[in-house]
Amino acid sequence: MLVCRFADAARYAAVTGRELVDNLANELAASRRALAGIRSDSAAWKILPILTERTGFSRNRVWEQREILGVLDAYAAQIRRAS
Repeated sequence: MLVCRFADAARYAAVTGRELVDNLANELAASRRALAGIRSDSAAWKILPILTERTGFSRNRVWEQREILGVLDAYAAQIRRAS
């Protein structure tokens, strides 16, 4: 019984993990497309994926990439539903 539950959990983790990696790769590709046409040596490529400042402060800023966070939030919700 325990071995079967462990095997089921391992299969679930493998499948959902692969989906997570695919979704993150898709978002990274979308960020690259958003920077299409920008010189390859431009500083904009150093901030790939595109980050957004969230706090509005001039110090102690928090930067985020909303699309990546959306993928991670969806993955977390999927795992919560499954458990």
